Amino acid sequence: MRSKSQSTGEGEEGKKVVVALDLGASKLRIGIFKERKLLDLSVVNTPQGLDEKRFIFAIIKEIKRLLKKHNLDDILGIGIATIGPLDLKAGKVTNTPNIVPHTFELRDPLGDTFKTKIVMANDCVAAVWGEYVLGGWESYHDQVYVTLSTGVGVGVIVEGNLLLGRRGNSHELGHAVINFESELRCGCGKIGHWEAFVGGKNFNNMTKVLAESWRGPRSTAYKEAILGKLDAPKVFKYARLRDPFAEYVVDFVSKASAAGLSTVIAAYDPEVIHLGGSIYLNNEDLLLPRIRSYLFKYSVFEPPIIKRTTFESLTPLYGAASLVYRTPKNLEKYVYVP
Repeated sequence: MRSKSQSTGEGEEGKKVVVALDLGASKLRIGIFKERKLLDLSVVNTPQGLDEKRFIFAIIKEIKRLLKKHNLDDILGIGIATIGPLDLKAGKVTNTPNIVPHTFELRDPLGDTFKTKIVMANDCVAAVWGEYVLGGWESYHDQVYVTLSTGVGVGVIVEGNLLLGRRGNSHELGHAVINFESELRCGCGKIGHWEAFVGGKNFNNMTKVLAESWRGPRSTAYKEAILGKLDAPKVFKYARLRDPFAEYVVDFVSKASAAGLSTVIAAYDPEVIHLGGSIYLNNEDLLLPRIRSYLFKYSVFEPPIIKRTTFESLTPLYGAASLVYRTPKNLEKYVYVP
């Protein structure tokens, strides 16, 4: 790896394609971009249960398949948006709980294979950069992207600068403590975290805890919750059927989300917050009005613009592409350049 990235002229950009990867716990999305537009998309299950070498080979194989499909071999660069935690200096994912292998190199094996520029960042960090570069929000220099999905992730731009942290993990506000008296345990093992209350992976446990203190009707949602079987899709399904316990859970999730967003606003004073992730995108109608209402109670500052993310579930993928098209200055020292 070289520590200095190369600038890209507009002519070179127009002639070449950018490969973008969005590596999640359950899905691997690979996109081919040309002239900043998505040319083709592959969505496959994230390889699981492999050793590091075979895991990387599976990703490389899928990239090659997509390139061959279009008879493409002239690559401007590969952008990677990935779950973390990260070690950007080493170009690797470290001790991630949701993928086996838990630790693996990502940047250099792709660079050595494709002999092109490789830029890597956390998926939410990439996503906010995608909004800034490709989403039409370039005039807003203070932005936040928040995903409410399996977990909670955050990406931040302050005064036009993408925040990274010393290892690339400055975004981990899903682990901000929003209730220090709660015993509700996050997937990381700690208590009181934002993600413990709203992360999809924790819904069965969270709704069971709420059911144990519920004094309302023993509704269908309640009966499933007390057995630890009320997951996120069921909560919102039953809430739309006016199940009182499910409506209570949706209100609880909205309060917790507003509390987390209030922390984000106090920390970064953004002009706009982009909300994404499957829990939010699939249930915006139930969540957004409540979140707005509680934010006015919790936030010391007037809430910023709060809007649905521009590229829906593909925002991290567009973010990965944007890392290549316009590499943030503080990421340049971590770029693989052949």
